[in-house]
Amino acid sequence: MLRRVTILLSLLALSGNLSAQMVLIPQQVRDSVNMQTTVADSPLVVSDSGKVNMGTVAEDGGVWSGVVTLQNKGDKPLVITRITTTCGCLQAEPESKVLAAGESGKLELRFNPRGRIGAVSQRVMIYSSLSDSKPTAIVEVSGVVRASADRASDYPYSHGALLLRSEKVTVEGRGVVRVACYNSGDKPLTISADPLLSPAGVSVTTEPMPLAPKSEGDLVIRFEREMDDRDNALYLKGVGVTPRERRIELIKKNR
Repeated sequence: MLRRVTILLSLLALSGNLSAQMVLIPQQVRDSVNMQTTVADSPLVVSDSGKVNMGTVAEDGGVWSGVVTLQNKGDKPLVITRITTTCGCLQAEPESKVLAAGESGKLELRFNPRGRIGAVSQRVMIYSSLSDSKPTAIVEVSGVVRASADRASDYPYSHGALLLRSEKVTVEGRGVVRVACYNSGDKPLTISADPLLSPAGVSVTTEPMPLAPKSEGDLVIRFEREMDDRDNALYLKGVGVTPRERRIELIKKNR
């Protein structure tokens, strides 16, 4: 079971790099982490019963930090051997890895709220010389992450004030393709396809139209005919930048 838990924690720590993929973890393995208990008669006591409430934090407010106190109420020194968390977004660092009998020390907590919008419920498992398979103490961190008012960081491709989630569009015959977009400017945007540079049979708009300042929407691209191999790009109109900066790459899907 320890090996399965280690694999799960590794997957969770890599979740930021695997955001575009879905990782399915068996319920039994998830429960082994979420429902994990400490060693019996643990002498390591955490302040506030190990419950930390961050309250409401802003997604763009930077890293939240907090501190809990660890106290060794046993009659022997306690050595902290390792600390794991259920998410790479949460880190924990002890002031000292050795607590003498009766001694107290601080555990610093750091939580990165970026991309963690909504309710937060994470755990910190503190292992010691008492056991390598069961934590000596568990800290539960909860709170709520409020979405950033400025969503610009979610849209990495800039076309003037219009920011896009992607600037490559896969084309498969006729139909409609939507690309998430954001108006980072201070004026409404009315977007269309540049008729002089774009292939015939392609139209572009936004939903909503126009796209209000500091608001999200969809760039809606309609293909009224089959694109051929020469139709490898379209160009936006209404963004006020050079043709190179308003180019959308068209990738024809091979059937």
